[in-house]
Amino acid sequence: MKRRFIAVLCFFAAMALLPALSVGNLIRPNLSSSPDEADSPQKNEVIAGAASLCEEDFCDEALRACLIIAHCNLAAGKKPGNNNSDKELKKRLAALYDSEKELYLTFENKVVAVPYLSRSNGKTFSNSSLPYLCPVASPWDCVESYDEALRCEGVSLNGLSFLCRNGMSAEEALLWYLPKLKLTEKRPE
Repeated sequence: MKRRFIAVLCFFAAMALLPALSVGNLIRPNLSSSPDEADSPQKNEVIAGAASLCEEDFCDEALRACLIIAHCNLAAGKKPGNNNSDKELKKRLAALYDSEKELYLTFENKVVAVPYLSRSNGKTFSNSSLPYLCPVASPWDCVESYDEALRCEGVSLNGLSFLCRNGMSAEEALLWYLPKLKLTEKRPE
């Protein structure tokens, strides 16, 4: 009987200490891992920038491509837009951001800003001030009549979505529109 009493007493003592041990682990910083980036300004800016590019019906690969564009534009010094406040879209983007490595689109070993337009007239155009752009076909963008406002230099977001929905990865779709660029995991200095 005495042993049972001591065992019960030890059990209750251990249960009483358990919350204290848990709280101690929550308060004590984990020095072996990097700080949580959940609220980092860069992450928030990249997600806001990608959300301004995306439509709600974009598949995950197209969302990944928009994250890469927003990430590169931010790294190249171009502030991303923030005109899409769809919370569900931003949650999807945040989940993809957290699960992906950072990729950079580079030209001559420099991160570049990626120009884009929602759609094109069936092809993209070059720009003499941006030597990494060249014309590419974007027939899935064809509109009924030519519209000067759809003179797309860089990436057609509608075309990007089309390519990703039809089996291309985010990286392949981006390189379709930007064949002179390279994708790299390490940010060039």
